[in-house]
Amino acid sequence: MKVVAQTHLACEKLGSDFEAVKALKEAGFDGFDLSIFHRKSILYSPDPIGEAKKLRELSEKIGIPCLQSHAPFTCLRDAAHADEFRKTQLEPAVRVAGVVGSPVIVVHPGNNLSVETNYEHIYKPLLDIARPLGVKIATENMWNWDEENKRITSKNVACASIENFCRQVDIANDEYMTACLDLGHAEITDAPGAVAMIRGLGERIGALHVHDVDKVNDLHVMPFEHDAKIDWDSVIAALREIGYKGAFTFEADNSFLRVPPELIVHALRYEAAIGRYFAGKIEAE
Repeated sequence: MKVVAQTHLACEKLGSDFEAVKALKEAGFDGFDLSIFHRKSILYSPDPIGEAKKLRELSEKIGIPCLQSHAPFTCLRDAAHADEFRKTQLEPAVRVAGVVGSPVIVVHPGNNLSVETNYEHIYKPLLDIARPLGVKIATENMWNWDEENKRITSKNVACASIENFCRQVDIANDEYMTACLDLGHAEITDAPGAVAMIRGLGERIGALHVHDVDKVNDLHVMPFEHDAKIDWDSVIAALREIGYKGAFTFEADNSFLRVPPELIVHALRYEAAIGRYFAGKIEAE
């Protein structure tokens, strides 16, 4: 099993996706998850495709492939907004992912949009672009902010229930449509729990976002941190049970927000070590 981490924080700390990829290689990761959503991403450079070609050349030269990617966040209001955002942000991101060689790109659904609306206005058009590039589109389980109760909620949110998540994948009836199970999102308020979602989604799961939470807030921190509460033994056993073969991809950058650039590789080595520990348990006979 390949152990992977996102480029986001390393890029912010070190100045570019290129430096982030080199840091992840030095830290011992098998691949990188290209964060195509923040201000320093190559997506927002004057020549995204040209930069993507250079990034792929670098990754091939130093021996660390792009094994996952993440499109810009879809804070969508309605179908018309979905169409606009898809054309201006998501379609360019998918093309960048294809050039870099990413086998899967995570694209958030519109949190408050129906399965059908998300499919027709986001995923169906993206699949037509992604399929020839060999890039799978992964939808992800989400959450909303409950203003009345001042807390996160997973009720009536896209892909937050097992049934809705399965329907969002299955409606495409396409091998290039898959699920990215965010293990942290699966454990916060009103969500079914990561183990239940793993078993419910089964072979639909083609990607993971690995991070820990306190079951109330979307912390995006490393497993075993203070106040983090996921039962990792049960989660790993469930992933082994369904025969998960995809990458083990961390989205836990918040653990390292205060780490200075000079120490970021050392911090990433710890993350990689935890990944190897879990991957070994998933692959154990």
